[in-house]
Amino acid sequence: MTESKKNLEQLFQRVSTFKFEDVDRQKQHDGLMAGLNLIVEKYTFDQIWNDIGLMETFTQKLEAILDLLQVENEASVVWDESQCVEWVEQLKLVKISELLRRARGQEPLYTDSAHYVDEHFIFERDQIIFVGDFDLQNKALRVLPSGLTVIHGYLDLNNTTEIYFLPKSLRAITGMLNLANSQVRELPAGLTSIGGFFDLRNSEVRELPAELITIGGGLYLGNSQVQELPAGLTSIGGGLFLNNSQLREFPAGLTTIGGDLFLENSQITDIPDSLRIEANVYAKGCPQSLIDKLNKMKEKGQIKGNIITE
Repeated sequence: MTESKKNLEQLFQRVSTFKFEDVDRQKQHDGLMAGLNLIVEKYTFDQIWNDIGLMETFTQKLEAILDLLQVENEASVVWDESQCVEWVEQLKLVKISELLRRARGQEPLYTDSAHYVDEHFIFERDQIIFVGDFDLQNKALRVLPSGLTVIHGYLDLNNTTEIYFLPKSLRAITGMLNLANSQVRELPAGLTSIGGFFDLRNSEVRELPAELITIGGGLYLGNSQVQELPAGLTSIGGGLFLNNSQLREFPAGLTTIGGDLFLENSQITDIPDSLRIEANVYAKGCPQSLIDKLNKMKEKGQIKGNIITE
């Protein structure tokens, strides 16, 4: 079975365990699952995958369940301190921190989950601000705290398998955002700034927020589903990695790439005339017209590094 077929089966298994607080949404979920179970009882996943009609019906029901999850997440009120303590407890964040520090010969930082929340969470009337790093990679978590607005640190969801949406309230992350190999499908519409690198390799995200204007580090789009960058994105602080990506063009307002630009095995055929690239451009296999343009930009001083075509 191919990796995509495995992902389909894994997604079916995950949505089958979803529980909703809203009674009507739970009933809708149960009805959709009944339809999915009828298909799975009659056909193998190979048969579903190879039959266009079956595949369309199956994926529509899966997407409908994910839509229910998104609606429930968006309907959630801002969490209070006790809910955040319970969330930290479920993820065993204090215990993991203690084990890591003891392995390094250091004393534990926190006495319990309430102490962790007191140190890292700031509660205001209609928002939560987190100060610190959210290292949640490989964790089986379903949600982040509802009402989370700013993360003063990084958010690492690499290889998470059960979180599909970030809080709609999230506006800014001062560190990196790592969604590589995660199941996150949609980003908050109001997310405007990511201070560090932004990794979307092998992710399920299809579209970036229209309001995203700044990425402070590198942007990794290899094997992602993203086909365009936000029109308002003006700068990428690090490198731009487009190997095996679906991106076809740059936004006209993009003025700066602060690191290397990797165009090899990409679908890019042209770049904005005003773009400045602060390091090398890797352009092996690119159209000659694009290479000629890069050379002219290099002559004008817009490309600080070398143009590498071999």
